[in-house]
Amino acid sequence: MSQIQKLRCTVDQGEQYNLDDQMWDVHVLCGTLKLFFRELKDPLFTYALFDKFLKGFLSEKAAERFKQIKSVMDELPRHNYDTIKALFKHFCNVMDLQKENKMAAHQLAIVFGPTLIWPDPQTTSMQLATSLVYQSQIVEFVLLEYKNIFR
Repeated sequence: MSQIQKLRCTVDQGEQYNLDDQMWDVHVLCGTLKLFFRELKDPLFTYALFDKFLKGFLSEKAAERFKQIKSVMDELPRHNYDTIKALFKHFCNVMDLQKENKMAAHQLAIVFGPTLIWPDPQTTSMQLATSLVYQSQIVEFVLLEYKNIFR
């Protein structure tokens, strides 16, 4: 069993654990977090709003793109919105240390984007392929606009 699966089982079973323990290094913690979000029935940036996020992101003018994405963020269920706000605040803290950890917004979006936003599985394969290109870009946009979106 991988360290990620061990941590997941420990948490799922309500056992005591210490995240400062060296067996849970940053890669295990990130992998476990990604696993948690990947296994949600509905992604954090919900299926229902995926097309709106995509349409907003594809707006040609930057001001319109921001306005559209902010508007869709405000449509999220409260618990999704609050979770994204807390998670992305942490990501901003990680980005503040990018000289040491090499994790700028782009890298974080590549790593976490596909686990936070994806189209409905009922989407046709052609639509799926087209929309997957934008997952990380939408997450990167929200990260870069964090302070403006979550004021």
